[in-house]
Amino acid sequence: MDSKLIFSFLALLSAAAVASGKRISGVLKTEKDWIFLDRFCFLPTAGILQFNFRYPRKFMVQSLLLYWDKPNLWSMVYNNDSMTCAQKESLLDVNSYQIFRLDPDYGTCVYSGNDSVTCNSRNYPFSSSRERWWFMAISNCLGKNGLYLEYDVFMRNGTVLYAMSQILMVLMLLLLSLGYTVVCGRLPHWATTCLIVFMFYFAIAYIALYIVEAVTFDAALVLYRYESSPGYGLMAVILACWLFYVGCSIFTMSKHKKKVVFYTPMLVFYSLWFIAIPITVAVNINQVPDYMRAKVVNFIEVISLFLAHLFYLILTWPSLANKNFPFHIRTTQISDFAFDPEQQDPDLTDGRQFTDFSVFGATNARSESSHGGSDELTEESPVTHRPQ
Repeated sequence: MDSKLIFSFLALLSAAAVASGKRISGVLKTEKDWIFLDRFCFLPTAGILQFNFRYPRKFMVQSLLLYWDKPNLWSMVYNNDSMTCAQKESLLDVNSYQIFRLDPDYGTCVYSGNDSVTCNSRNYPFSSSRERWWFMAISNCLGKNGLYLEYDVFMRNGTVLYAMSQILMVLMLLLLSLGYTVVCGRLPHWATTCLIVFMFYFAIAYIALYIVEAVTFDAALVLYRYESSPGYGLMAVILACWLFYVGCSIFTMSKHKKKVVFYTPMLVFYSLWFIAIPITVAVNINQVPDYMRAKVVNFIEVISLFLAHLFYLILTWPSLANKNFPFHIRTTQISDFAFDPEQQDPDLTDGRQFTDFSVFGATNARSESSHGGSDELTEESPVTHRPQ
């Protein structure tokens, strides 16, 4: 079991490492001679850029431009109609691989048939004194037809999308906070209705904000998700969910005093998990340099979600937390159940109450067998199956 646990831990870490990439592809078509494509934060020595381009020969010669996060450099050229395409290009150095001419004469591209140019690059490493944001643009300063480019670009060190995992984790926490499997086997009608309504609006709002972000997010101006209006909306939804979770946990603890030992660490830990991102964003705005903000938030997101799942695993581990859950008898030792219709809220000897688990106060009503003995199963007696 220990080896499996270690393997699972390593697998999770490797999955986080493999997922750190970004790939963009599509077709760019515009009448402009200079346009922003995308941006990325490369590590000092581990960043790699690879691209595949294809465009008609009548649009020659197009160029890939790479602007870095030098103060006022990108803000000077982006959405600045007073600067010409040539002036925007003049701020970069072609010898430092800040300009890639998509021309067969430069070695990266070849003619494909009689009417198109294809560019398949090697892996270009990025080297700098620190992590930097790089803004990619496409230009054709000498052309008169605008821009047309079929592109496929791969960049290392991207962010991880974890919205669905976040929603499912919130659902599990709310179920626990309402006492499901801890103090009851079936939620009361009011709790079920409240949970369904809240999770419906939470999921809709969460997914809708991601969609709004995808439609309205301007990567040229906003460095990471939580600096935009949809990002503020996401944090508001998370904080609302946290308040609902705290309220449900406190309500359950007030009704079941002996479960305070279980709910207190869970409430403290997952409260920190809920507010980790809002606190990180607040610190980012005032204390963290621009080029590090996206990576700091991404690190907090990934590590907090991993710790949340790990803590949940430990919290619900059967051999470690058996007293927290009502499953103390092996299911193979339970036969017929007899429920007392007069008892609405049965109490167990240790104080746990269940709305749907009267099985531990039940007795076996099976008649004695032909051998003259009782066929009743008890917690102490082993299970033996008779041959058919």
